Amino acid sequence: MFSKQRKHEPAIQFLIFFGLALSPAAAATFSLGATIRAGVRGGQDWEIGLGAATPYASEVAHANRYFDDNEEYDFTIAYSGANNRATASVFTNPGKGPANIVTWNPAGGTPSTAGRLWTFSSLFVSAAFTVRPVGRPVMPNTEIRVENLQLGPGIDIVARLSATDLRARQQGASAVDSVAQPVVFRTRNGSGDWLLSGTIRMRGLASQFPSGAVRSELQCVFNSTSTELPVVAEVPEPGTWAMLPGGGSLVAWSRRRKRKT
Repeated sequence: MFSKQRKHEPAIQFLIFFGLALSPAAAATFSLGATIRAGVRGGQDWEIGLGAATPYASEVAHANRYFDDNEEYDFTIAYSGANNRATASVFTNPGKGPANIVTWNPAGGTPSTAGRLWTFSSLFVSAAFTVRPVGRPVMPNTEIRVENLQLGPGIDIVARLSATDLRARQQGASAVDSVAQPVVFRTRNGSGDWLLSGTIRMRGLASQFPSGAVRSELQCVFNSTSTELPVVAEVPEPGTWAMLPGGGSLVAWSRRRKRKT
């Protein structure tokens, strides 16, 4: 009986292995956040940051040259799977110098070219109203705009951007504008890369107006999570599917033989 049972073990082992290959594997999950904010002119604070959760960034940079009031600038937030590297860039000196760039390797992420499932859990702009100390002018009206948001390349959208333009305007009370629902997409096996681009404009900065906005009083905040998708999760080739009925028959036949013996 023992020898007869062992005779059919290869077929059973194949089906067990095949089932495990199609089932979701343990996946690495990590967080990535980015902030672009008013900061402080003159290098006394940071304006661009990356980290696991923002606005408390792990890696930061000063915008050099600093933002002009009510001026529009291009920006990008990107991720590269091959080296597990996030990048935030703001082009505050177009045509005259390099972009202001921050790079960060997300904690918990690993270099990979496998596909990933990304969820942008929050993407918003905010303009805070702050009461200034006695003797200082009242905070002026301020505003932040993020426009022309685009996401790509080489991704499969699950839940797309519900808004491409965001605007928060403070007129004596704090204001927030956000993408209404999470953005979800898959990067493809062999890539793992994506890029979010747009333009940003801030008005009422302290560099231009007494008691104007500084630090996070005007900001754009982005937070996301990533889960690696196992390559084996792809749809099998037709020839592989064709092996399933035969494999199932072998298991059933093996069970019948076992009952008879």
